[in-house]
Amino acid sequence: MLSPSPKKAALASALLLLLAAAAPFARADDDKDEKHSYDPAIAYRPVRFFANVDLFAVNDADKNWKKSLQNTIDTLGTTLGATSGEINSYGAVGVRAGVLRITESGWEAGGSLGYISGPSAEANIDTTISGVGTLHTEDKFEAAFTRLLAEARKSARVSRRVSLRLGVGAGIAWGRLKQTTDLSGTSSSSNNMTEKWHGFTGEISPAIIFDINPVSVEFGLRYVHMPRKAKSDNFDSFKWNPFGVFAGLMF
Repeated sequence: MLSPSPKKAALASALLLLLAAAAPFARADDDKDEKHSYDPAIAYRPVRFFANVDLFAVNDADKNWKKSLQNTIDTLGTTLGATSGEINSYGAVGVRAGVLRITESGWEAGGSLGYISGPSAEANIDTTISGVGTLHTEDKFEAAFTRLLAEARKSARVSRRVSLRLGVGAGIAWGRLKQTTDLSGTSSSSNNMTEKWHGFTGEISPAIIFDINPVSVEFGLRYVHMPRKAKSDNFDSFKWNPFGVFAGLMF
């Protein structure tokens, strides 16, 4: 489910609506230009820049959060007393900018730099300690990724102003996972832990493109492979390979 936190969702939705509003201005097909296998509007611009906004689902990260919650419940239940808890997971919002070199054959190649805020989760745990009272624990998990990609794309023209495109990317991603724990009730305290890692990242992105001189608007789907974080003294292993949707501009 695509469920970023409310603030992230509001920002991403506003950007997506702006991009969506531009799509209807794509003009109807012009038969005299059907012979071109590439966009005549950009035929003499071999280099183009692009920017994307992504919304990612929480996907398998939700299993990580729930596993951490269950481990905490088991530990507190064994050492302190009866424990129960619940967790809410959220997806992620990403932004990206890059450059592509375009040839008349339709191939596009280049690179991009992007940042993804999320996924995240909030867990609330209550432990009843005999003769003492209730201990409330609030855990917040926040992940973030910076990605550097080499990209290649191939387009197939449907009409003079509309194309279908398949894109692939591969590179390196730097991940960061932060956990904030707040205790209240029988006692109060706060603790922060952060861990970083990096590794291979890749993606596949089918999309539809509307050419609107002097820019192009694209909408598509995305599947991303992220590097897995191994289990450590402070964190369980973390795996996140999300599906998402995106919108973007090329100019």
